[in-house]
Amino acid sequence: MLNIRLAEAYDAYCNGQEAKAAELNREVAELAAQNGDTAIEQHARRWQGNSLMWCGRHEEAFRVLTQAASYDKPDADPESVYGAKTDRILLSLSHASAALCRELLLDARAYLDRIGKPQWSHRVEMLEGILFFRQGDYAQAAEFAIRAIRLVEHRIDGAAYSDAAHVKWITRPLFFSGQINALNKWAIQCSHKPQSALPERLRKGCVRLLALRTERAGGADVGNSLRDEARAAAATSSEMRGVWDEVFEVGRALMLAGDWEALERVPIERMQALPFESALFVADREINLLRRKLTLPPWDGDLDWPRATPLEEKDIPDIELEVGKIKNAFAKLHEEAARENQRMETKTCTIATARRVEHVATLLPWIDFRQF
Repeated sequence: MLNIRLAEAYDAYCNGQEAKAAELNREVAELAAQNGDTAIEQHARRWQGNSLMWCGRHEEAFRVLTQAASYDKPDADPESVYGAKTDRILLSLSHASAALCRELLLDARAYLDRIGKPQWSHRVEMLEGILFFRQGDYAQAAEFAIRAIRLVEHRIDGAAYSDAAHVKWITRPLFFSGQINALNKWAIQCSHKPQSALPERLRKGCVRLLALRTERAGGADVGNSLRDEARAAAATSSEMRGVWDEVFEVGRALMLAGDWEALERVPIERMQALPFESALFVADREINLLRRKLTLPPWDGDLDWPRATPLEEKDIPDIELEVGKIKNAFAKLHEEAARENQRMETKTCTIATARRVEHVATLLPWIDFRQF
């Protein structure tokens, strides 16, 4: 009975039904606890917390994952304990302080030392790379991510992230540091590996979107490919009840491809748990709506392409509404950037914000944006 429920929970998880998976795993954990089956209880608690994380119930997820990670006893299943510890770190990287993330990383590494499983360190290597990414240290982020995928290639046992998850955290720092050739190499490698689960299909699509955006910034005519890839990724994300930051990459690609109708159907509102990324996306959307009104090509705020060319006031009638929306978006972005900088002990968010403000200030030189 319990194994059947676990199988049902796994199927729900793989098909993007994280809320259903969380509930099924909760039921299994409670029944296993009543029956004294610690191994199944551990396993179910870990996947209950993981599923809660992906469907946006973050406080509840942290609590359940902490419970699952506390089965640190001689008869505990070390894979379930370590899986819960690393899931908790992944969640913390988007919500907790950098200090807490470092503390949890040290705890996970210490646990591997205690149980004599150094070969499982690929998970913490990838997670530490994500911490560097959040802090804007893209060289270190890529180094840790590549080390992680090399380690996981030789694993024999233990919990592991998918290839698509590893490639995602390799290609993102490569994208933001402008390493186009390396990014394309990993995108090609990722494309050759079939992915059946919805989250992995979405990650694979997003890697391709990053590669296409770099090609676009290099002057290549990839508009149709960008639109088609983004639409396919959007269709995948719409089937999922729990998606995280990939939705911003899908939405931004649709924006850059000029497919505003498809963009309206992307569930950006689900991402309010990522306030800085949400504010950044809104700012980019308002900037590109203005550029659309001015019949200018879409602007990629992450790559600052195409660069802004100053316009003349007499050439732009009735833009007060658009400018007002942009100023509101900048005010929110400035607020969230300050908060995220403090959380992650970085200045990256201020730099990203300044790039958006500078673009519009250059485009509309007669309007004062100095307050931002």
